[in-house]
Amino acid sequence: MKIDIPSKAWLKNKERFADLINVCLFCGATVILPEDLTELDTVQPAIKSTGNLLSEVRKDVCYLWNMQKIPVILNIELQSGILYHAPVRMMGYSHSEYSLQAGRYMDGIRKKEVSVTGDEYISGFPKSGRLVPYLPVIVYLGARKWDGPQHLHEMFDTGIPKEILAHVPDYPVMILSPFLMEEKEIHRFQTDLKQVFLMIRYQNDKEKMKQILSEDNAFRHLPWITATLIQSVTGMNIPITVSEEGGTVNMCKAIEDMRAEAKTEGIIEGRKEGRAEGREDGMIQTFKILSRLGLPYSDTVRILAEENRTDSETIRTILRKHSAAV
Repeated sequence: MKIDIPSKAWLKNKERFADLINVCLFCGATVILPEDLTELDTVQPAIKSTGNLLSEVRKDVCYLWNMQKIPVILNIELQSGILYHAPVRMMGYSHSEYSLQAGRYMDGIRKKEVSVTGDEYISGFPKSGRLVPYLPVIVYLGARKWDGPQHLHEMFDTGIPKEILAHVPDYPVMILSPFLMEEKEIHRFQTDLKQVFLMIRYQNDKEKMKQILSEDNAFRHLPWITATLIQSVTGMNIPITVSEEGGTVNMCKAIEDMRAEAKTEGIIEGRKEGRAEGREDGMIQTFKILSRLGLPYSDTVRILAEENRTDSETIRTILRKHSAAV
């Protein structure tokens, strides 16, 4: 399942994007700078390859990184569900990107904008031609640990001889997920990616959640869009109130309010259940007394229904429920 549009806008922020790729590729070292990123169109037009029309490709977030004047295309694909054909999907994206780049050379040759030899003309690609490296990264923000394939070879039958596999090109997929990272790796983030990944990783660990909220002051003034993303991804019913200063959210207080509200609702529901159970106990005692007086079962049921303002079938269901007691 793909992440929604607001989540893409959140990661389109250059500081977050650079931070994520730095952790993914360079162990958190500040190698990619936000100012070195140029946003690219995420909709790749349909192109022709060997006479076939390829379908349009829509990516999530794409930037061109000028690495000391050497360009690299960086693509982040956001997922909230596990993609069990991830290597095939990403391989398709790579094929589409490189086909598009090669196609530009072909167009230049056909328009005689590029001087080529006979073999180059037949190839549709000059010997001096160069492609821009394309690196796709899947960012998985789902609630379950990723158990899908991370390599193309994982999608093959296990009985294939290693001699054959050795000559079948593999396609590894780079996947970044809170559940695939060690906590020390998550702490390498320098933006609110750290708070998002920690919240997702420990959403079901109450004690650990309490610890990270108390130790990390950044949770007390998270950007509204980040708090909303956490709420959406984790499914936690967090009451989000934006502060007047800077439009931030105090997640520590929001979590406390959520727990207090849940506790109150639990007490109310408990009281309701207690009253219901008490009423049923009273019905059973009345039933026993009337039965000892020799009143027929049907008459006893009718009397109990009238006294409790309900129907006879409900009374019969309660009596069956407590059959051991009667």
